[in-house]
Parts: sequence; structure tokens; C-alpha cells
Amino acid sequence: MKTAELADTLLCWCGADTALEEALRGAERPDLRAVKTASEFLEAFHVERPAWVILGAKPESEALRLLGMLVQTRRAVSAVVALSAPSAEQVRLFMRAGARDVLWIDELPGGLPQAGADAQEADEALADAAPPEAQEIICTNEAMQRVFDIATRIAPTDSTVLIQGESGTGKEVVAGQIHARSPRARKPFVKVNCGAIPEPLLESQLYGHEKGSFTGAIKQHKGLFEMADRGTIFLDEIGEMSQEMQVKLLRFLESKELRRVGGHEVIKVDVRVITATNKDLKREVARNRFRSDLFYRINVITLHLPALRERPEEIVLLSEHFMRRLSAEHMVAPKVFSAEALAVMQGLPWPGNVRELENAVERLLFLAPADVIEPAHLAEFLDLSPPAAAAPAAAASGGDAAAPSPAAPAASWKIEDLERVHIEHVLGALKWNKMRASRALGINVKTLYNKIRAYGLTPPSDAESDPGSAEEAPAGNPEPSG
Repeated sequence: MKTAELADTLLCWCGADTALEEALRGAERPDLRAVKTASEFLEAFHVERPAWVILGAKPESEALRLLGMLVQTRRAVSAVVALSAPSAEQVRLFMRAGARDVLWIDELPGGLPQAGADAQEADEALADAAPPEAQEIICTNEAMQRVFDIATRIAPTDSTVLIQGESGTGKEVVAGQIHARSPRARKPFVKVNCGAIPEPLLESQLYGHEKGSFTGAIKQHKGLFEMADRGTIFLDEIGEMSQEMQVKLLRFLESKELRRVGGHEVIKVDVRVITATNKDLKREVARNRFRSDLFYRINVITLHLPALRERPEEIVLLSEHFMRRLSAEHMVAPKVFSAEALAVMQGLPWPGNVRELENAVERLLFLAPADVIEPAHLAEFLDLSPPAAAAPAAAASGGDAAAPSPAAPAASWKIEDLERVHIEHVLGALKWNKMRASRALGINVKTLYNKIRAYGLTPPSDAESDPGSAEEAPAGNPEPSG
């Protein structure tokens, strides 16, 4: 990253701070660009790559969010926060969050930094910094452990990696792990969601463009492949790329050369490419929706991430981890999950996977009225629709014990309904080995037999037998326990 690339713009996010907006209005600085909304700021930040950024502090939560995003980019950018009357507490808060300095608005505009000032110093500091800490991994499932073992082995290489898995399973986390453990760790890790960028803009974002190459191209723009030079680029949702963009990507992967849109210069870059998708690319190739030559080019090393419902043993650890992290980020007291609430959460299908679980924990952190989260809170604040497979068992139980249909609102569920779904899930996961299931549920086997009878649960034909459990099974015709 060269200083010249950072010396074009002094970018300021005013937010709702009218005092800051008025102070900047008289600055008469051609390199200054002030924006009001967070979306405008983020777009300008990624396109113009400023060396300095000034953030207003109204609202404070938005300023902290934007500052956190700037820190995570590991770009050579200096962020300053401007306040009307900063308190010592605010100064400490923003400095801990990653700000270079906190200024009084009255010091502006005379105290505005030069856009290119200290850019070389910041760039060198970034290059000399320790490799970024890999995101904390919660992994006890055997299949996931194999994924991370392979990721660790291939990290020192430059092999192209394809990560496949449902949305929310952690594909970006795995890509970040590979980068953080590679010799490229001190260089940029650029993330691109190919499905979120409109196709007309995707080529310009990836390859860059020259000034005047199209309407609105008021200056030269370096693309994300160039920004990732000597580092790693993560192309998420690659299955959403058009056929035309697939051809251009294939050409780049073969040569590691590019031309900016509207340009003639051939630019050589050294970048490792990691791709990800939630689609079955083999099926997409068979349907002529994805080019076979590109598929074989990116399918050098493939990692398959299991869905969260296939690794329920991690739900408890992940839930508690998210509660600790989110409470610290939002500076609020953490809540505690009861054992019953965690048991219910383990029995849910989580179609949104880890991302859905994290969002659910955040919702409970702010909305649950008590310090201890109970199953009733889950029914009130989460979508607890059971798996479709639960419906036959509900019908088998008969009478008032039948659980609501999968489409029923969560608030209509009773604790017994949640318990039945959870017991059935645990029994199914353990192939109806009731000794193992009772240990997993934390109840004795006699109680488990009583609940199976009460809920009318029946094992499938491939269920395992229970060697050695006969002596603990209830004799006769016991009454169901409450």
C-alpha cells in the first residue's frame, strides 16, 4: 500500500451533529468530503480510501459502530472523533475503541489534519504490526474440528480454497482463520460479497476503473484485487456471479493479471483467492448456471461446513460465548441461560445457523426482562417453530398433549411442548439409546421412560437397543411424571 493511494480525501461523517457540519462548512478544503449518513460514509470510505477520517459523535452508538468497522479493516487510516465538549469518559471510550485522537469541534476547521499527513507512518505501522488475532473459535463437533484441522494445514500454502455450507455456518470465519495463519497475515484480508454488489458495479469494484471510463468515474479507482495485493481476497457467494463475470474471474485466476475498466495497462498482483457459496456448485454446473472450467479452477481444496442442527453439542457453548461477547460490546450486564432454556435451544432447528443463534442471543440480551433466561422467554422472543418431523409424534400423543403445528406462533407454545420436541430431538440424535439420552438430558432413565410414554413418542425402525438398561427401566405401568 503506497502513501499516494491514501492522500486524496479527508472524509468526515457528521451524523446528527449540526455543530460539526457548520464548522466544516467554512473549511474551504478541496480534499474534504463531509457526509451525513452512515451508508454514504461507508461507500465513500471503500471507494476513495482516505488517509484521515473524522467522525462526529451524534449518535454516539453509531460513531462507535463506524469506528469499530474502520479498525477491523486494518487499513492505514487515522480516525479522529470530534465533539463539542468531550468529557474524560468519552475520550477514554473512543480512544479504547481505536480513535487516534479526540478533538474539540471549536478547534476545527483550523485544526483539520492534512489528508496525506502521517500516511506513510501509518502504512509502516500497519505493515510492522503483529498478525491479526484469529476470531475465537467454538468447536467441539468432530466434523467442524476436521474442517479447522484442514484449514490449519493449508493456511501456509497459496492454494485456492472453496468453502461450502449453508448461510450462517461460519464460512467467513474459516476464511479469516486461513488468512490469519498464513504468511500473508500482515497484509490485507479483503472480503467481497458477490451477491450484494449489483453486477454493473461488481467489475469496477473488483478490477478498478480509470478516470472517465464511464459516467460518474471522476477519478481513477483501484479495485479490490489490487487492494488485496500480497494478501488474501475472500469472494463470498461466488455462485451469484453472472456468466460474464465468471469468465473474467477465470482469466484473472489463471494469470493474476488485470486491466482496470477503461484502462490498457496490465497490472500484475499477488493475491490468494478464497471463495465461498451456499449453493451446490456441481448441481449449478449441471444446470449450466455455473461454468465448469471456473468450478474446477476454484475447487482445488474444498471445505464443507456442517449446519448447526448437525452439531447441537456446540449450541450451549456458542450461546454462552455470544452472551459474553455481546454484553461486553454493548457495555451491558450479561444474562445467564437456565439449564432448561439451553436444553430447549439445543432442540431447535436453527435454519439460519450460527448467525441466527447469535441474533437470537442478542435479542434475548436486550428483551428478556429477567437476569436468568428461561424457556418462557424463548417462547416470547424467538421463533420456536419445531422441525416438520415433530408433527407426527405430536399427533401420536393424542388429546390435549398435542403440540401446536409448525406454523403456530411461538407465544402459543407451552413448556411441555418445548420439552417434548427437545426429548424427541435428543433421542433421534442418539438413535433412541435411552441410557445415553438420559445422561444427555440430565435425568434418570426411569423419568425418561415416563416422559416417552406421556408424550406418545415412538422409536423409528433403525433405533438402537439399550444394552444394560433393563434394570433401570420402570416396571409395570407407571404414572407419567410431571
